[in-house]
Amino acid sequence: MNIDLPRYGQDQWQEGTEISRDEIERGDLMFFQGSSLIPAVYIGNNQMIVATQSYGVAVIDLTTSSYWIPRYVGSQDL
Repeated sequence: MNIDLPRYGQDQWQEGTEISRDEIERGDLMFFQGSSLIPAVYIGNNQMIVATQSYGVAVIDLTTSSYWIPRYVGSQDL
């Protein structure tokens, strides 16, 4: 699959079709509010991969994260 995404989360948000949290599948983008809109890739099993300036690339377990869940904005199916 060839997907060409813009660099910034706000622009990436415009690329897909919005889906509900219950519809997320592997490879879908999740978006979180930080100082800007932060995209993450859902990898299944209630986990996502996100790149941050502070920590680099990290795998986050959404069942235990107290930081990311309250910042969830929505998801996009590409």
